[in-house]
Amino acid sequence: MALQTLEPEKLEATRRLMAVAKKQLEQRPPEEIAAANEQWKLRNKIASYFPDEGPFRRELYHRHLEFFQAGKKHNVRAFVGGNRIGKNIAAAYEVTCHMTGIYPRWWKGYRFRKPTKWWICGRTWKEARDANQEQLLGQPDIDDALGTGMIPAHLIAKTALNPHIKFGFESFQVKHISGGVSNAQFKVYEQGWQAFEAIAVDGIWLDELCPLDVFSSCKTRTMNTEGGVNNGMIILTFTPLLGLTDLVKQLREQAVNSEDLPW
Repeated sequence: MALQTLEPEKLEATRRLMAVAKKQLEQRPPEEIAAANEQWKLRNKIASYFPDEGPFRRELYHRHLEFFQAGKKHNVRAFVGGNRIGKNIAAAYEVTCHMTGIYPRWWKGYRFRKPTKWWICGRTWKEARDANQEQLLGQPDIDDALGTGMIPAHLIAKTALNPHIKFGFESFQVKHISGGVSNAQFKVYEQGWQAFEAIAVDGIWLDELCPLDVFSSCKTRTMNTEGGVNNGMIILTFTPLLGLTDLVKQLREQAVNSEDLPW
């Protein structure tokens, strides 16, 4: 994916290096080649999602593709559905694209042209660690698992431990294709809306239902940043188990597809 965005001279140099590396790899014993391939897959997880062909080909995930594409026109999007249907996978995939600046050739959603700043948010520190952090960076309580999430291992530049919970990260940095660095910070709703103040961010992933005052504060934080119509983006992923909360009511009333919603 990244090669298409390189300058001609850098592209040629990169191709030469890849050719040399491939030749060296082919000279290794078969078992070493197999192990190297498995390690690459493990630490480049994103490459296995939404392929062109096979039983998991992306054309079968039209709701996910619609969600991605809607980001080109809409600053606030909600992926609402039952458990285990891939809501978090979709959000983690998109956040990874925006933080790295590496987009698949089929991408029709919004594209940031610079390193981005993100908030990754959950209800509690435990949920943020076990759901969002694991999706993006890898399982938190396993040694050497950093880089086995959606963000490729070689692009994770830095992590900072979370003082609130064991094995959790408070923030992390990701290498951007431009040469810069994208930043992300974990936040939780139990901190209160005051924790969602002060700075401007390019994107916010709100996982599970948040209080309406937190959502309102997040909308302010993404005003006049790069995404969409001069504003950043907010991605919500949740199952509406709590019924028609104030936030759910507002989202339904303001949705461009409100007449088609089953909830």
